[in-house]
Amino acid sequence: MLTAKEVEVVLTAALAAPYEARLSCGCGRAYVAADAAWSAELKRIFGKHAGDARYTDRGKGETGSDLRRLHDAARAANAAWGPVSRRLAGVTT
Repeated sequence: MLTAKEVEVVLTAALAAPYEARLSCGCGRAYVAADAAWSAELKRIFGKHAGDARYTDRGKGETGSDLRRLHDAARAANAAWGPVSRRLAGVTT
């Protein structure tokens, strides 16, 4: 499992890459890793209620917490990967 800092390093590189380079820089893998790290932290903190917390402000964590850093990393990874995945799928809007 990646730490919040490791996820941040991967995402910084992915977001800095030109669009075409994102296909080869691992944006999809970065998103999966970031989301898995955030999900693991949610489960550690909220246990069986992690799924519910994920979709509320509680799931974002407090400012400066590992949970917040992991949440923000997962959202940034999604933002980087989203346009690439839609383009690969042929979605133009």
